[in-house]
Amino acid sequence: MLHARQVEDIMGRCGHLPWDSDAALDSASTELRTLCEWVESVLSRPLGPKSTEADLSLAFLACDFLCRLAPYWECEGLEAAMDSAFLRLDELQHFPDGFVRDPSYLLKLRSAFEAYRDADPLRIEGVPLPPGSPP
Repeated sequence: MLHARQVEDIMGRCGHLPWDSDAALDSASTELRTLCEWVESVLSRPLGPKSTEADLSLAFLACDFLCRLAPYWECEGLEAAMDSAFLRLDELQHFPDGFVRDPSYLLKLRSAFEAYRDADPLRIEGVPLPPGSPP
């Protein structure tokens, strides 16, 4: 989850925001914290033979969000979230072709997580673009 100071780093300091409001910062912090909790809850659910396409999509989306939010995640929860993401990515690779239009994107996410484990995430470049994004 994100701390208020990390949210300020993402959005900018009060006084430099277009809306210049502590309420906006609090609201953004709450929304980002909610998103982080959602990512953690989705990643904690294992995938199995009875998983629906919606379950697979949510797991894929949660892995993608974690990859993008990792530099701002609380240190004590990041390792557990990444362990869960590795498990979900491994499970996603075993589902039929066609679920992920670009299977190489799963590999890019996995390599981004491995880079986060080996380096300071604030200095990492090369988080993969979502499939279908313009370069």
